[in-house]
This record gives sequence, C-alpha cells and structure tokens, in this order.
Amino acid sequence: MGRLLSVQIWLWGLVLFSLLVSIYVTFVVGIYIGTKPVGQTAISTIGAPLKWVKRTIVGDRAILNDGVIDRLLERIVDGEGVGNLAFIGDPNPDFVGIQLKSASLASALPRDVTPKQNPTSLRELLTVTPLRTIPTVLREHTVASHQEYFVHSFDFGWTKAKFFSESSEINDCISVIVPGSGFDQSVQVIERRGYHGTLIDEFPCQALVYIRPNNSVRQIVYEGGRADFAYLYSTLIAMNSIYSYWYLQELIETVSALKADGKFVIIGGISQGGAAATWVGAVTDADVTVILSGIYDFTEGVLTNQHQIHIPGIMQFSNLESIGWQFVNRDVVISFGKNDLPLFRHEAQFRTVCMAFSRHVVRLQCLIHDGGHTYPPNLKEALNNALSGRHTD
Repeated sequence: MGRLLSVQIWLWGLVLFSLLVSIYVTFVVGIYIGTKPVGQTAISTIGAPLKWVKRTIVGDRAILNDGVIDRLLERIVDGEGVGNLAFIGDPNPDFVGIQLKSASLASALPRDVTPKQNPTSLRELLTVTPLRTIPTVLREHTVASHQEYFVHSFDFGWTKAKFFSESSEINDCISVIVPGSGFDQSVQVIERRGYHGTLIDEFPCQALVYIRPNNSVRQIVYEGGRADFAYLYSTLIAMNSIYSYWYLQELIETVSALKADGKFVIIGGISQGGAAATWVGAVTDADVTVILSGIYDFTEGVLTNQHQIHIPGIMQFSNLESIGWQFVNRDVVISFGKNDLPLFRHEAQFRTVCMAFSRHVVRLQCLIHDGGHTYPPNLKEALNNALSGRHTD
C-alpha cells in the first residue's frame, strides 16, 4: 500500500511538474511572439532557463537548418575577422566580387559614405523644404551579361550600385526592387526562389533588383572567402560611416538618376526592402513607393541586429505623420498580413501606419491580407492602378 502511494505521489508530482513547465514555456514563448521591440532585455532574462536548456542540449550554436551551421562555424578563419563564403542559396562560382590583397577592408570601402560628410545625407534631405533637390552625378551606366540576365552598374564616382535585370536596356518605366534580409537575396528574387517568391512578377515595367554591398557579384573576397558581415559593419563604423547609409545612399542616387533621365520609377520591397523603400521614396521623386511589411511605429522601438537599417539620428525623422507628409501628391502602396510577424501583425489589426499616412497621402492604397510576411495577392492590381492613375481604397 505504501509503495503504491509513493508511486501515485511520484506520478502526480511528475504531472504537476510537466504542467508547470508547459505553462512556463507557453508564457515565455507567448511573450517573445507578442512583445514589441521594447522590453526585450527583460524578456531575455525571463527566458534564461530555456536558453540554458537549449545550450545544454545543442551547445552555443544557433539552431539552423540545411547544413548552414557547419558553414557558419567556419566563417571566422583568422584574427582579422574575414570568413568563408556562407551562401544561403546554391553556391555560384560566378559570384566573385572585389578581391582583397590583405584582410583590411579599408581599400574596398567608399570613404565618404557618412551622413556627416556626404551632401545628400538623410539628415539634410529630411530637413530641407521642398525636398527632391538631390545632387546626383552619374558618371557612367554599364551593362554586363550574367547567365540569363544582366548586371546594371550605375557609377556615381564614390561607389558603383549594381542591379540584376532580365533586360539589357533601361526602359521608360522602371521598378526598383529592394531585397529583404539575408545573403544573396537579389539572386533569389530574380530567380523566383526563397521567401520573396514571385514578387518580381508582381511589379510592372522593367525590374531592376538591387544587390546590396557584399552580396552576390558585389561580395568582398579575401583568400577565397567573403568578408564577414560583422567585420564589414564594424570597419565602416571605425571609418565614421555605417552600412545602412551606404546602401540607402546608392538607392537614393539611382532613383534620382533615373528620374533625372525622365523615367517613371517604382521602388519597393518586402521587410527590410520595404523599410529601405520607405526612406528612399521619402527623399526622392520616386513615382510609386511600395512598402510590404516594412514600416511600423518607430517611436515604439526599433528592430535590433546589424542586418536591420540603423543610421545615427534617424529616429528624429521617424514620426509616421512626418514620413507620410513626404509622399504628398505621390502614390504609396502599403501592405500587412494578419499572420505576419508581431510588429506588422499589430499594424494589420490597428492600421496605425495606414491611418497616419492617409492624413497626407491622397493616393494611398493600404492592403491588409490574410497571409504572413509576404506580399498581398492583389499587389499587381494595386500597382497597375497606380501606374494607370486609377486608385482604389
């Protein structure tokens, strides 16, 4: 009898313990999913036991799939911080960019990519009224063949912005597509692979897919390996610059050059690509700006990690009303998914961004869809409406 009672007590104890663990895991995961960027330090503290369990089981490595772990573990090959190629998609031997003679990145980076020195900084552009007085000197535009598509290079002297395209000609109507986060996403966009899906087919006109620095044909190579992103990011800071400004400035210059040549320009993207399109569209004469799960109420906090857009002082320009005001008399298409990531799912429910923009942007299309972190099913229709001058609510 005593032994049976002990077994029952042990079983009930196990059930109670399992129940408590389940409640704890559900609570922590729920907070991680539902919280906004602010408060992440507190959430990390609460979730420390889960992190300890994870480290005990799999070590300090990130939980990644498809063999990415093994490649990433070998990225740092020497004390200078330059690492092996870490392709997310299929490796392509043709993707060879700048070849460094030493591990130093200084010779490969533009030295004037800094809001404090460059005459077309976001700070200056966003405090000038009227805007769109961007001095752009396009030295040269060249096209090189790359398999079934082409590489367009816009030489602005301080840097050469590069884009993939399925055409060698620059037409009168251009869609500039900015890929979201991840290595070599421009390749995946133009090849209809990865999380962008067939986004390129939703945009009208000729599509130019932007290639961020240190990606695909623009990668910085040392002894057969791509420069580690953290090393690149830190080196730019040491040079009084920042990675985000480098690539936003290239997009600003490109859109401005296309507009100066009389082109009709659409700029857009998903996620970080949508965030970049927001800033570029705000300070240029882009005819249509397409922001797909890429904007939220910045005053509530910002997304962390080096792969997001971070520029010193940008928060002072991040009021949604102020951003919306920049798009007066131009077209804006914004979308959020009801099953999107937390920040954007919140926007799909409460429409904070859409309401703020609607007070200034007459030609605004706000598309709320049932999907996740992707483009809406009626995107092509919305862009055709903007292109033809017909607009729907």
